[in-house]
Amino acid sequence: MEFVLLFGVLAIVIGIIVIAVRGYDAKMKKLVAEGKAAKRERTFWMQQTYFSTTTGSVDKIFSTMNKTLLNEINLKYEVEAGDCVLFSQKVSGGSFAATLRAAGINGEKHHYVYQIDQYRGTGGYMKPKCLLSANILLTSIEKAFLQLDKETSVSRRTAAFQTT
Repeated sequence: MEFVLLFGVLAIVIGIIVIAVRGYDAKMKKLVAEGKAAKRERTFWMQQTYFSTTTGSVDKIFSTMNKTLLNEINLKYEVEAGDCVLFSQKVSGGSFAATLRAAGINGEKHHYVYQIDQYRGTGGYMKPKCLLSANILLTSIEKAFLQLDKETSVSRRTAAFQTT
């Protein structure tokens, strides 16, 4: 009897997880089709994204971003000291904070780095709603860079971040 009950509970938990994953995948597919997000691995948020461009101002990059879209997903943002933009989102059971900051100049190329600095989620993973928002944010940043300089180069590395 206990085995049957345990098996039943396990089956329900697995069912809920499958439904949640399929729901996330469906939302992501729709966002990608609309051009609001890019198809990425689910661990993209664990990487720093480096941009090398002729665009010389975080303010200019930020002003090119789609604020209407960021507001639709309830993403908060704030420009700090002209060389950094702070982004954050809090949802039920999860949150994340990210930065886009100037990282130096080498000749005519200006370097910037975007990364998730902190997150709060479950089991070491970001909540699906935050994950969708982080993808939309990164896509918006990438589009802003490319709109300003079609020759922008992008690279990624694993990031060090804090969990809360």
